[in-house]
Order: sequence, then structure tokens, then C-alpha cells
Amino acid sequence: MKEIRYKILKRLAEGGSGITYLVWDVRLEKKWVMKRIAFSAEPMREAARREIAALRSLHKEGIPVLTDVFYEENAICLVMEYLEGITLEEKVLREGALSQDAAVRYALQLAELLCFLHERAAPLIHGDLKPQNLMIKEDKVSLLDFGAAVFAGRPGGAFREDAEGHVCGRGAGCGDLSDMWGSGWYTPGYGAPELQRGEAASVRSDIYAFGAVLFYMLTGEDAGGSRGIYPIREQSREFPAWLELVILRCTEKQPEKRYASMREVVSALCERRCGGRRKRDARERRRTFQTLENILLTEAEGV
Repeated sequence: MKEIRYKILKRLAEGGSGITYLVWDVRLEKKWVMKRIAFSAEPMREAARREIAALRSLHKEGIPVLTDVFYEENAICLVMEYLEGITLEEKVLREGALSQDAAVRYALQLAELLCFLHERAAPLIHGDLKPQNLMIKEDKVSLLDFGAAVFAGRPGGAFREDAEGHVCGRGAGCGDLSDMWGSGWYTPGYGAPELQRGEAASVRSDIYAFGAVLFYMLTGEDAGGSRGIYPIREQSREFPAWLELVILRCTEKQPEKRYASMREVVSALCERRCGGRRKRDARERRRTFQTLENILLTEAEGV
């Protein structure tokens, strides 16, 4: 590690794609996030290459900026922008399921970030959307961890061979990849069925995960739990049918039955959300006009 330049302040997280630290930059006197990815197996090297390639080409608010890359002791270290806040998982664990308004507001921000990735000349698939990879601060959403990112049409990476030819998933021969199944390439409940089968990733793979994340926001239940993703109106008939439909269409098992793009998802969310607001505003205007009319009639009668 660059002992002179970066000082570790604390460990932030540990997952299949490496260990993340909060570090202090001695030269710039600034905090950064550093991810250390061990080169114990080829899947780890692949994860590092993916994340570097993705972050180097992305410049948008809500996506961390990659500032430095260096090697040390059979590992590669990625230094990137420190985005403060709490993860969506932490927020839901602390506060419970989000209100419909908050969930849709966060979902729209996430959807716009995904549109940015998917609508590039070379569409980029995040590949591992889940509550732990979304950072929330002051109602702003940031998207983290591009270790599973692939360009559209390339294999999803549910399985890879290590240097000795072992297939790395849950089985033996994967070194320290014991939880790669759960966080490095896809996460149960959030990874689309086609990724679980080792098929090519597409924008619809991210759309599936988006629907699973929205389900988590609204129910507080892990999409990878024993119940999986179920129609929310089975539990509460007061839940909006249109919002349930968005989730269920996003998480169709067959990719062709999902929305064709995240832009379609944005339109579906905005149409209902903004449409509802317009109706409420219209009702408020009618009530205001009625009140003014009553006042004027009363004053006229009193003349």
C-alpha cells in the first residue's frame, strides 16, 4: 500500500469483490474510498478490470470518480471519490420500509443513473444492483460498486474459471470467493434469472434488479428472502395497482416481458406520479375557486 500517501482510517465493507476502506490522502488532505482487490483468483482480477474500465469512462453526479490505481502485494487498489451517507440497506433497517413518495423519488434518481449507463454509445450494465450498493444522503442517490459491470452483450459472469481451471461460483477452488455468489457477480433475489444461468447481460438484467430494489424499498423485505418478490397488493389492497405493476413487469422471469429500457421505466413512474399530482393540483384549484366564489356570493348578498 502507498504508506506515505494513503492512511487507512477504517474499514467500510468487505464483499466478494474486495475490501473497502476509508483513507486519508496525506498529500491532498482529503478523504477517499479505497477498494483493495486481491489477485488470489482470476475472477478477482476480472472484477478489478471491470471496475476500472467502467469508472474511468463515467463522469456523472451520483457515480464515484476514480482518482488513482496502484498495485501492492498481489492486489490492486482503486482510490475513488468518497460519497458520504448511508446505504439503502442501512436506511431501511433503521427506519423500516419507505413511504411510497420517498421510494418513487429514490427510484427515479436511480433510474436516471441507469439511463446514463445504458444509453451510452457502448451501453454499460451495472450487473449488481442491490440495497447495499446504493448510497443515500440528503435525499440524493448514488450508485456504487462497479465490480460486476459489463458492456451489453458480454457474458454476465455468474460463473468464471480461475487460473487452475476451476469454475468459480459456490464451489471449491475459488480461493477467497466464498461469497462471490452473493455479491461479486449477482445477488440472489436481485440478479436476473438469465444471469443466474450464466447468459449474456443486457439492460433488462439491470431492469430486473431495479424492480427488486424498488420492491425492497416499499416492503422492507429482502427480495432474496424465502418469499421472494410477490404482488404487494396481496398484503395490502391500499397499495397502488400501477406501482405493483411496475415492479412485477420489471421482475418478469423472461427478459422480453420486462420493460425494453430504463427510459420506459422512467416514463411509467413519471406518468403515474406526475399524473396523480396534476389531479391533486386540479382538485385544489377547484376547491380554491369554489371558496372564492362562495365568499363573493356572500359579500354580494350582504350589500
